[in-house]
Amino acid sequence: MEQRRIKQSRSVIFLLLVLAVGAAFAGPPQPFVAVGSYSNFRFTKEHQYGAGVDLWRDGSTLVGLFSYSAGLAGDTPTGRLEDVSFDPNTGRISFTARLTMGEHACKVHAAVPSQDVYRFSGVLADRSLSGTLRHADNLHPEAAPTEERVILLRSDEEPVVRYTSREQWESGIGAILRFRGPRW
Repeated sequence: MEQRRIKQSRSVIFLLLVLAVGAAFAGPPQPFVAVGSYSNFRFTKEHQYGAGVDLWRDGSTLVGLFSYSAGLAGDTPTGRLEDVSFDPNTGRISFTARLTMGEHACKVHAAVPSQDVYRFSGVLADRSLSGTLRHADNLHPEAAPTEERVILLRSDEEPVVRYTSREQWESGIGAILRFRGPRW
């Protein structure tokens, strides 16, 4: 009986030691920080055109929002970055975002929210985000996507909201996406 308690105590001590060593090598938790806001938005008196990306770093991963405008200014359609791939050594970045740019009607669909898919592939540098932006219509996958080269410049202002945690960010963007996010 005493031997069994000694073995159990050793097992518990060993497990605690393994956990402590693992925590020491893991290092301190990485902060949730704003990376920046990048856009090529152009404005006329009443209209706004172009793309924008707001980025935050959550440890070693990037999260963010994508906006695209091609009409009246205000309430720019916005979507969450999905399938984000980022190589911090080369700056290569790619992501997908789903948006609803407006109402869609055709021979097949009668006044439904559009299902716009944007795919970006390019490079994140200190002052810019440049690459290829593809736009596809999810309601008509048979249609060829459009493609454009974009250079989104980093804003010197601080429009990106500073969140202290991923949970706070999720809550904050939830409000944005409920109002301006995809309807699909």
